[in-house]
Amino acid sequence: MASVNDVKPEVGSIFSVTKSPSMLRDPNRPASSSSSRPCSAMSTGKEELVGKKKKKFELPWYFTIIAWVVLWVVTLGAAAMVTFYGISFKDDICKKWISSMLVSFFMSVFITQPIKVFLFAMILSIIIKNPAEDKEDEEEDEEMPHMDQDNELLHGDMAAFGATRPRKIGYKPPDPMELEKHRKRRMNEIKMWAI
Repeated sequence: MASVNDVKPEVGSIFSVTKSPSMLRDPNRPASSSSSRPCSAMSTGKEELVGKKKKKFELPWYFTIIAWVVLWVVTLGAAAMVTFYGISFKDDICKKWISSMLVSFFMSVFITQPIKVFLFAMILSIIIKNPAEDKEDEEEDEEMPHMDQDNELLHGDMAAFGATRPRKIGYKPPDPMELEKHRKRRMNEIKMWAI
């Protein structure tokens, strides 16, 4: 690559730019906009904005440990309160209360919640239809527009819209002769690699 110094050495000294150590390593690398010229109307100046970006606020790493400790203290505290409250009842009432809590929990996990998820999915699938089905319905519903005799329809063929209107492409079975040719070729390849 030719430079100004190669063409006119006397002019090259006027345009000399002090190079940074990173630029000295790779001479083919163009000078960065922040070191050689100011931002113009065409450049974005993103290089200069990188340092000015607002830093995302994050808590120190030990807050994760504190959060887990608080979680377990609250959970165990709630379990202790429930246990102490249950002890205040008589033995028979306490056993009925604990058994009703366990039955309620497992009923919710294995029966009620799956039914709710299934019904919610069914209702959403009924309300929010598949967009591909809507396009197929539109194609069937469209009719040729009614025009007076003195008017001319610009797009008489509705299929002339090209890529804007998807066409239904039917399945075409492969040509039997072509298929047989490829089968023989594949069998020859298998024999060749078996050697």
